[in-house]
Amino acid sequence: PEPSVSVTDMDMLKEIFSQRNALTWGKPYLTVQRFLEPLVGMGLITANGEVWAHQRRVIGPAFHYDKLKGFIERMVK
Repeated sequence: PEPSVSVTDMDMLKEIFSQRNALTWGKPYLTVQRFLEPLVGMGLITANGEVWAHQRRVIGPAFHYDKLKGFIERMVK
């Protein structure tokens, strides 16, 4: 079995998922490199670290609320 940790404290979760810590957590190697990357390439879904951060900055503006609000009614249906 693979070791795991459960965190339930909200302040601790905020710290773990803060922007400052975003690049220190990566995706599991076997899931990403072995199975997903050959299928979808090295994109936002499979990237880690600086590659992920760069791709996230590039795609982020496309998901800004002002750009998506016209699609809200369609998404809810």
